[in-house]
Amino acid sequence: MTIRLAYDYRATTDAELLHGHIAGNRGAFNELARRHHKLMWRAIRQVGVTNEDEGCDILQDALLKVHRHAHRWDGSAKVGTWIFALVRNTALTHIRAKSRRVEPGLIEFEERMKSVAAAVPREDSTVMRLDLHRYVNAMASELKEVLVLTTLYGLSEVEVGERLGIPVGTVKSRKSRARKTLREIITADGGDLAPMVVAA
Repeated sequence: MTIRLAYDYRATTDAELLHGHIAGNRGAFNELARRHHKLMWRAIRQVGVTNEDEGCDILQDALLKVHRHAHRWDGSAKVGTWIFALVRNTALTHIRAKSRRVEPGLIEFEERMKSVAAAVPREDSTVMRLDLHRYVNAMASELKEVLVLTTLYGLSEVEVGERLGIPVGTVKSRKSRARKTLREIITADGGDLAPMVVAA
């Protein structure tokens, strides 16, 4: 039996690693990703992404681009600089795509709240819908969009994941956090609508 020892890449430059990856050396890419892990996260944080799950999704997408487009590096910039720019652009594209997603307007949101408002006297229903809209808008965007799509639009977690381009596990996590956050916001405001809006 032949025992293969792990190759020591410490003396290998980034450029050599990239060329090695292009030539089919699997270990070269893994070393490149390990070496620039912190740099890539810095690029993601720099554009304002603070959510860990969202950042991991962006990082995975960016690594795939580095893997596929390594041959596009022309040597005019350092490999680390090239990777940083690619990751940053990937993050910006993610943010722009996220901002284009249509969130319900006040009128449409109120329509979705009619079934909830019907449980209270008519004179209080308009105030209730406006309060709910204000409470939901006070939440972080990544939590708000999952809550709206699942609770108000009735989409399944799988459908939400496909629409937002995130794993189902991330959808479940955000949905749980969104419900907890909404209840906390309503309670802090002295309201008692949380049990009517989201299940425990």
